[in-house]
Amino acid sequence: PLHDALPISNSPNNYISTSTSFDGYLAEFHWVQGTALGPDSFGETDDDYGHWKPIEYTGSHGSNGFYLDFNNSGTKHVITASGNAKHDTSQTLGFGTSSMRFDGSGDWLQVADDSSLDLTGSAWTVECRFRLAATGTEYGLINKDGAGWDQPWSIWIEPSGGDHVVFRIRNGSSSVANIAGSTTLSANTDYHVAFVKNGNNYQGFLNGPDRKSVV
Repeated sequence: PLHDALPISNSPNNYISTSTSFDGYLAEFHWVQGTALGPDSFGETDDDYGHWKPIEYTGSHGSNGFYLDFNNSGTKHVITASGNAKHDTSQTLGFGTSSMRFDGSGDWLQVADDSSLDLTGSAWTVECRFRLAATGTEYGLINKDGAGWDQPWSIWIEPSGGDHVVFRIRNGSSSVANIAGSTTLSANTDYHVAFVKNGNNYQGFLNGPDRKSVV
């Protein structure tokens, strides 16, 4: 189940299955409350080569939003590491000096439960950068856990039909939005993913363009 595979979780009831733990890199997680951002807030097209490249987000995170750069500095949520999760300078995923490395065998990060982790309001943005070391396995990226197996929201990699990124938000046992991308992901490739709510509209972005919309 997805609950077992996520490298970042806020649940005190977290369970990890070493056979499905995330194998790859993760960096630059932002939750922006109160603003539905577009992809140009996090990336741009390179003028010389025409490909999409990341840029650093410098805007506001709103009253309850936050930024996890995984160094436990400032007023961010304190992060507890398990297994061999660690900073790795071999991959920066766009900028900075490192990213978090998960080796696929019982690695994860966890923050204490907090109301600021709830996706509330009529507008918000969640986004991160990631890199898969391998494909063909269901990997979780980040989630908000609830009681038992309930997950109010989660982002993961679904291998069925080709590896693609999925975002799901729930209200108890009911699904509010389920956005599945159509782009097949590759190993050893940097990706940026963002999910946005604007009113009753939900959108998913992968490396810039809108890949999926749900109303």
